[in-house]
Amino acid sequence: MLANLPATIRAGESISEAVDCTGGRVLRITIPENYDEHDTPVMTFQSSANGVDFFDLVNDQGMQLSITARRSTTIHVGQAWTHALGWIKMRAGSKANAREQSEDVTIMVSITPSTSVVFGGGGAYTGETAPEGVADGSIWWNSADGPSAAKRLYVKYFDGNSSQWVAAEQ
Repeated sequence: MLANLPATIRAGESISEAVDCTGGRVLRITIPENYDEHDTPVMTFQSSANGVDFFDLVNDQGMQLSITARRSTTIHVGQAWTHALGWIKMRAGSKANAREQSEDVTIMVSITPSTSVVFGGGGAYTGETAPEGVADGSIWWNSADGPSAAKRLYVKYFDGNSSQWVAAEQ
């Protein structure tokens, strides 16, 4: 089953909001009818390991990775770079030649959910609040005192649509 994750490029912008792809591998990107194509219809990307710090996605020679992006199409992206992206942003055009959108455009990113318990190297965390920006499969020991959350183990779980912390014991 695919998880379809929306990424919106706001009007007047050329790059989308971040999409959390830590729960699987990008399989396809669907471009809506209202997408303003660039003269050379490319889409480039930024990626992040933590959901905060984003960098242009390039190959081992420093060239921006790109796909051909035309409105009203679905693009199969089976390249190796789609396997472990973490968080991703889509850019209409290239970094040097971006295309601002005339209205909000919602691109759908379809990922195949990971079947492994730990995707991309989950970690173990302890604290009174849930850690942010961690991989699915991570565990967190809630050390807070209190009747409902005190001393409880949680697992960051991706259900095919979103990631959330789920109590490991009841």
